Amino acid sequence: MNLTAHLDDSSIDLEAEPTIRFMDPHLSDSQCRYAELGLNAVVDRYPNDALSLVGKVLMIDRVDYALTDFQDEGVACAVAAWVCEELGIKKSPLTLEFDGAQNRYLLKERAG
Repeated sequence: MNLTAHLDDSSIDLEAEPTIRFMDPHLSDSQCRYAELGLNAVVDRYPNDALSLVGKVLMIDRVDYALTDFQDEGVACAVAAWVCEELGIKKSPLTLEFDGAQNRYLLKERAG
């Protein structure tokens, strides 16, 4: 998966919680919810680091992925990883683990 995004700091409300705006018209409602989950996971796990996101909007410009073996949960991991990289955080709070019995990846929160 390839996520193209940027932070927009032109918000009028400089004290607002960080939010997401979706520019990619192909994202489903489910994928948008997982993107928000990815952002919130970083903000919740690393509140001091996330202070620099206050008043900013994460603009999701484009998400590219292979249509085979794709699960919406991957969007949460991609957004969390992108935000962590942007903030200089070495470890994303989210990961995917394969469950052979269900034949799918499960979204997991990493231990603190």
